[in-house]
Amino acid sequence: MLFRFYCDESYDGCPPSKARRNSALPSYEPRTYVVAGFFSDERTWDDLESRWSAVNDTFHVPRFHASHLNGKKHEYEGWDDQQKIAYSAELLRIIRAHGKMMHAFTCGMLADKYRDIISDAGREKLGHPYLACFGTCIARVADAMDQGRFSSQDRIAVIIDRNEFQAEAVKLFNHLKDNPQFPYHHRLATCTPGDSGEIPALQTADLIAYEVFKRLDVNRDTNAAEMRKVFSLLVETIGYDGGNYFSERILRELKPGIESAVCRPGGLVVIPPQEETGAELK
Repeated sequence: MLFRFYCDESYDGCPPSKARRNSALPSYEPRTYVVAGFFSDERTWDDLESRWSAVNDTFHVPRFHASHLNGKKHEYEGWDDQQKIAYSAELLRIIRAHGKMMHAFTCGMLADKYRDIISDAGREKLGHPYLACFGTCIARVADAMDQGRFSSQDRIAVIIDRNEFQAEAVKLFNHLKDNPQFPYHHRLATCTPGDSGEIPALQTADLIAYEVFKRLDVNRDTNAAEMRKVFSLLVETIGYDGGNYFSERILRELKPGIESAVCRPGGLVVIPPQEETGAELK
Protein backbone atom coordinates (compact mmCIF):
# COMPACT_ATOMS: atom_id res chain seq x y z
CA MET A 1 0.00 0.00 0.00
CA LEU A 2 1.24 3.47 -0.84
CA PHE A 3 1.03 6.26 1.76
CA ARG A 4 1.67 9.93 1.09
CA PHE A 5 3.73 12.47 3.02
CA TYR A 6 3.22 16.10 1.98
CA CYS A 7 5.79 18.54 3.34
CA ASP A 8 6.68 22.21 3.19
CA GLU A 9 9.20 24.57 4.76
CA SER A 10 8.86 27.72 6.87
CA TYR A 11 11.51 30.21 7.95
CA ASP A 12 12.00 33.87 8.82
CA GLY A 13 12.39 36.15 5.84
CA CYS A 14 14.58 39.20 5.53
CA PRO A 15 13.30 42.02 7.79
CA PRO A 16 12.35 45.13 5.77
CA SER A 17 14.89 47.20 7.70
CA LYS A 18 17.64 44.86 6.56
CA ALA A 19 16.50 44.39 2.98
CA ARG A 20 19.35 44.47 0.51
CA ARG A 21 19.82 47.78 -1.28
CA ASN A 22 22.26 46.39 -3.82
CA SER A 23 23.78 43.09 -4.85
CA ALA A 24 27.09 43.93 -3.13
CA LEU A 25 25.55 43.29 0.29
CA PRO A 26 25.45 39.69 1.62
CA SER A 27 22.16 37.86 1.27
CA TYR A 28 20.00 37.42 4.36
CA GLU A 29 20.32 34.05 6.11
CA PRO A 30 17.27 32.79 8.10
CA ARG A 31 17.84 32.22 11.80
CA THR A 32 15.08 29.60 12.28
CA TYR A 33 14.14 26.91 9.76
CA VAL A 34 11.44 24.23 9.76
CA VAL A 35 10.39 21.43 7.44
CA ALA A 36 7.11 19.74 8.33
CA GLY A 37 4.17 17.90 6.86
CA PHE A 38 1.40 15.36 7.21
CA PHE A 39 1.44 11.62 6.58
CA SER A 40 -1.67 9.58 5.80
CA ASP A 41 -3.22 7.04 3.45
CA GLU A 42 -4.70 7.83 0.04
CA ARG A 43 -8.31 7.49 1.16
CA THR A 44 -7.82 10.06 3.93
CA TRP A 45 -6.03 12.45 1.60
CA ASP A 46 -8.73 12.20 -1.06
CA ASP A 47 -11.45 13.04 1.46
CA LEU A 48 -9.47 15.87 3.04
CA GLU A 49 -8.58 17.50 -0.26
CA SER A 50 -12.19 17.52 -1.41
CA ARG A 51 -13.39 19.17 1.80
CA TRP A 52 -10.42 21.57 1.95
CA SER A 53 -11.04 22.81 -1.60
CA ALA A 54 -14.70 23.38 -0.77
CA VAL A 55 -13.74 25.67 2.11
CA ASN A 56 -11.40 27.66 -0.12
CA ASP A 57 -14.23 28.05 -2.62
CA THR A 58 -16.64 29.17 0.08
CA PHE A 59 -14.24 31.88 1.24
CA HIS A 60 -13.37 32.82 -2.37
CA VAL A 61 -9.62 32.23 -2.08
CA PRO A 62 -7.52 30.12 -4.48
CA ARG A 63 -5.56 28.41 -1.71
CA PHE A 64 -4.49 28.51 1.93
CA HIS A 65 -1.25 30.33 2.65
CA ALA A 66 -0.33 30.61 6.34
CA SER A 67 1.97 33.64 6.34
CA HIS A 68 -0.36 35.58 4.02
CA LEU A 69 -3.33 34.79 6.25
CA ASN A 70 -1.43 35.75 9.39
CA GLY A 71 -0.61 39.14 7.87
CA LYS A 72 -4.01 39.50 6.11
CA LYS A 73 -2.31 40.28 2.80
CA HIS A 74 -2.37 39.14 -0.83
CA GLU A 75 -5.38 36.80 -1.21
CA TYR A 76 -6.59 37.85 2.27
CA GLU A 77 -6.28 41.59 1.72
CA GLY A 78 -9.14 43.41 3.42
CA TRP A 79 -10.15 40.53 5.71
CA ASP A 80 -11.05 41.32 9.29
CA ASP A 81 -10.15 39.14 12.27
CA GLN A 82 -13.59 37.52 12.35
CA GLN A 83 -13.29 36.30 8.74
CA LYS A 84 -9.72 35.14 9.34
CA ILE A 85 -10.72 33.13 12.42
CA ALA A 86 -13.78 31.61 10.70
CA TYR A 87 -11.68 30.46 7.74
CA SER A 88 -8.96 28.98 9.96
CA ALA A 89 -11.54 27.20 12.10
CA GLU A 90 -13.08 25.46 9.09
CA LEU A 91 -9.71 24.20 7.84
CA LEU A 92 -8.68 23.13 11.31
CA ARG A 93 -11.93 21.22 11.72
CA ILE A 94 -11.20 19.22 8.55
CA ILE A 95 -7.78 18.10 9.78
CA ARG A 96 -9.03 17.31 13.29
CA ALA A 97 -11.95 15.31 11.89
CA HIS A 98 -9.46 12.70 10.65
CA GLY A 99 -7.84 12.35 14.09
CA LYS A 100 -4.82 10.06 14.27
CA MET A 101 -5.11 9.25 10.57
CA MET A 102 -3.38 12.60 10.08
CA HIS A 103 0.13 12.31 11.49
CA ALA A 104 2.47 15.31 11.52
CA PHE A 105 6.24 14.96 11.26
CA THR A 106 8.32 18.06 11.86
CA CYS A 107 11.95 19.06 12.15
CA GLY A 108 13.26 22.46 13.18
CA MET A 109 16.69 24.02 13.30
CA LEU A 110 18.23 27.13 14.78
CA ALA A 111 19.94 27.93 11.50
CA ASP A 112 22.08 30.73 12.92
CA LYS A 113 23.45 28.39 15.59
CA TYR A 114 24.06 25.76 12.90
CA ARG A 115 26.25 28.22 11.01
CA ASP A 116 28.08 29.23 14.18
CA ILE A 117 28.65 25.75 15.67
CA ILE A 118 29.14 23.37 12.74
CA SER A 119 32.21 23.85 10.56
CA ASP A 120 31.98 24.57 6.84
CA ALA A 121 33.02 20.98 6.14
CA GLY A 122 30.35 19.62 8.47
CA ARG A 123 27.63 21.81 6.93
CA GLU A 124 28.68 20.62 3.49
CA LYS A 125 27.91 17.05 4.60
CA LEU A 126 24.58 17.79 6.31
CA GLY A 127 23.58 20.42 3.79
CA HIS A 128 21.45 23.51 3.88
CA PRO A 129 19.02 23.68 6.85
CA TYR A 130 16.20 22.71 4.48
CA LEU A 131 17.98 19.52 3.42
CA ALA A 132 19.03 18.66 6.98
CA CYS A 133 15.45 19.01 8.23
CA PHE A 134 13.98 17.28 5.18
CA GLY A 135 16.28 14.29 5.58
CA THR A 136 15.35 13.99 9.25
CA CYS A 137 11.63 14.04 8.43
CA ILE A 138 11.98 11.33 5.80
CA ALA A 139 14.00 9.13 8.16
CA ARG A 140 11.47 9.64 10.98
CA VAL A 141 8.48 8.78 8.76
CA ALA A 142 10.17 5.64 7.45
CA ASP A 143 11.34 4.60 10.93
CA ALA A 144 7.84 5.11 12.36
CA MET A 145 6.42 2.89 9.61
CA ASP A 146 8.86 0.16 10.63
CA GLN A 147 7.81 0.53 14.26
CA GLY A 148 4.08 0.82 13.54
CA ARG A 149 1.38 -1.46 12.22
CA PHE A 150 2.41 -1.56 8.58
CA SER A 151 3.14 -4.44 6.27
CA SER A 152 6.63 -4.88 4.86
CA GLN A 153 5.27 -3.81 1.46
CA ASP A 154 3.89 -0.43 2.59
CA ARG A 155 5.84 2.55 1.25
CA ILE A 156 5.70 6.34 1.18
CA ALA A 157 5.40 8.77 -1.70
CA VAL A 158 6.76 12.18 -0.69
CA ILE A 159 5.45 15.38 -2.24
CA ILE A 160 7.35 18.59 -1.48
CA ASP A 161 6.24 22.13 -2.18
CA ARG A 162 8.34 23.62 -4.96
CA ASN A 163 11.39 25.51 -3.66
CA GLU A 164 14.96 26.35 -4.58
CA PHE A 165 16.29 23.13 -2.99
CA GLN A 166 13.81 20.72 -4.61
CA ALA A 167 16.35 19.12 -6.97
CA GLU A 168 18.73 18.46 -4.07
CA ALA A 169 15.88 17.10 -1.94
CA VAL A 170 14.85 14.64 -4.66
CA LYS A 171 18.50 13.64 -5.08
CA LEU A 172 18.84 13.00 -1.33
CA PHE A 173 15.63 10.96 -1.27
CA ASN A 174 16.76 8.80 -4.17
CA HIS A 175 20.18 8.35 -2.58
CA LEU A 176 18.52 7.04 0.58
CA LYS A 177 16.15 4.85 -1.43
CA ASP A 178 19.02 3.25 -3.36
CA ASN A 179 21.32 2.87 -0.36
CA PRO A 180 21.00 -0.59 1.24
CA GLN A 181 22.86 0.71 4.30
CA PHE A 182 20.01 3.13 5.03
CA PRO A 183 17.84 0.91 7.27
CA TYR A 184 14.53 2.23 5.91
CA HIS A 185 15.35 2.35 2.21
CA HIS A 186 12.65 -0.24 1.47
CA ARG A 187 9.98 2.23 2.68
CA LEU A 188 10.80 4.91 0.11
CA ALA A 189 8.85 5.04 -3.15
CA THR A 190 8.98 8.44 -4.87
CA CYS A 191 9.74 12.08 -4.14
CA THR A 192 8.08 14.71 -6.34
CA PRO A 193 7.92 18.52 -6.22
CA GLY A 194 4.42 19.98 -6.53
CA ASP A 195 2.58 23.28 -6.57
CA SER A 196 0.63 23.98 -3.37
CA GLY A 197 -1.74 26.16 -5.37
CA GLU A 198 -2.81 23.05 -7.27
CA ILE A 199 -2.45 20.43 -4.51
CA PRO A 200 -4.62 21.12 -1.44
CA ALA A 201 -2.76 18.51 0.63
CA LEU A 202 0.39 20.62 0.39
CA GLN A 203 -1.53 23.47 1.99
CA THR A 204 -1.91 21.38 5.15
CA ALA A 205 1.89 21.07 5.21
CA ASP A 206 2.11 24.86 4.92
CA LEU A 207 -0.12 25.14 7.99
CA ILE A 208 1.86 22.77 10.23
CA ALA A 209 5.25 24.08 9.07
CA TYR A 210 4.21 27.65 9.85
CA GLU A 211 2.87 26.77 13.29
CA VAL A 212 6.03 24.87 14.24
CA PHE A 213 8.17 27.75 12.96
CA LYS A 214 6.24 30.30 15.03
CA ARG A 215 6.63 28.12 18.11
CA LEU A 216 10.39 27.66 17.69
CA ASP A 217 11.20 31.18 16.60
CA VAL A 218 9.20 32.90 19.36
CA ASN A 219 10.46 30.56 22.11
CA ARG A 220 14.04 30.10 20.90
CA ASP A 221 15.57 32.35 23.59
CA THR A 222 13.38 31.19 26.47
CA ASN A 223 13.37 27.38 26.10
CA ALA A 224 9.60 27.59 26.52
CA ALA A 225 7.18 25.32 24.69
CA GLU A 226 4.19 27.60 24.26
CA MET A 227 1.92 26.89 21.29
CA ARG A 228 -0.45 29.14 19.45
CA LYS A 229 -4.10 28.16 19.81
CA VAL A 230 -4.28 26.61 16.34
CA PHE A 231 -1.26 24.44 17.05
CA SER A 232 -2.48 23.27 20.44
CA LEU A 233 -5.85 22.29 18.98
CA LEU A 234 -4.08 20.30 16.27
CA VAL A 235 -1.70 18.30 18.42
CA GLU A 236 -4.37 17.25 20.90
CA THR A 237 -6.16 15.42 18.08
CA ILE A 238 -3.67 14.33 15.40
CA GLY A 239 -0.66 12.07 15.57
CA TYR A 240 2.39 14.23 16.21
CA ASP A 241 6.11 13.58 15.96
CA GLY A 242 7.49 16.97 16.94
CA GLY A 243 10.62 16.28 18.94
CA ASN A 244 13.07 16.59 16.05
CA TYR A 245 14.86 19.82 16.81
CA PHE A 246 18.42 20.96 16.10
CA SER A 247 18.72 23.26 19.11
CA GLU A 248 21.99 24.90 20.15
CA ARG A 249 22.58 22.18 22.76
CA ILE A 250 21.92 19.34 20.34
CA LEU A 251 24.05 20.88 17.59
CA ARG A 252 26.97 20.99 20.03
CA GLU A 253 26.35 17.35 20.97
CA LEU A 254 26.19 16.30 17.31
CA LYS A 255 29.13 18.42 16.14
CA PRO A 256 31.87 15.72 16.43
CA GLY A 257 29.79 13.11 14.61
CA ILE A 258 28.71 15.47 11.84
CA GLU A 259 32.19 16.80 11.19
CA SER A 260 33.84 13.36 11.23
CA ALA A 261 31.22 11.64 9.03
CA VAL A 262 32.34 10.18 5.73
CA CYS A 263 29.75 10.82 3.03
CA ARG A 264 29.11 12.75 -0.14
CA PRO A 265 28.16 16.46 0.11
CA GLY A 266 24.57 16.75 1.32
CA GLY A 267 24.38 13.01 1.90
CA LEU A 268 24.33 12.93 5.70
CA VAL A 269 21.01 12.31 7.48
CA VAL A 270 20.74 12.83 11.23
CA ILE A 271 17.83 12.20 13.59
CA PRO A 272 18.48 14.54 16.54
CA PRO A 273 17.78 13.27 20.07
CA GLN A 274 14.11 13.65 20.87
CA GLU A 275 13.25 16.65 23.05
CA GLU A 276 9.56 15.79 23.11
CA THR A 277 7.68 12.50 23.05
CA GLY A 278 6.16 11.86 19.64
CA ALA A 279 2.88 10.02 19.23
CA GLU A 280 2.98 6.46 17.94
CA LEU A 281 2.25 6.13 14.23
CA LYS A 282 -0.71 3.84 13.69
